[in-house]
Amino acid sequence: MILWDVWGGLGADPEVAPEQAERADELAELLSDPDVQLEHLQAAFEEDDVRVPPVIRFFTPPGAVAREVVLR
Repeated sequence: MILWDVWGGLGADPEVAPEQAERADELAELLSDPDVQLEHLQAAFEEDDVRVPPVIRFFTPPGAVAREVVLR
């Protein structure tokens, strides 16, 4: 993944909904916990809102032209 790939709660709009910010904070907290179990991390990132889907969009810099990529 590269920084201009978008899926799930990510998008081209710089505004982030409060729920998305809260979810990102939850994931960041999990990632920063040195005692977190691998199963908990895997489960968190298997949720539909953060799992990488089969097709992602990306915006090429600098023109921000939207494209789609099919992942295999």
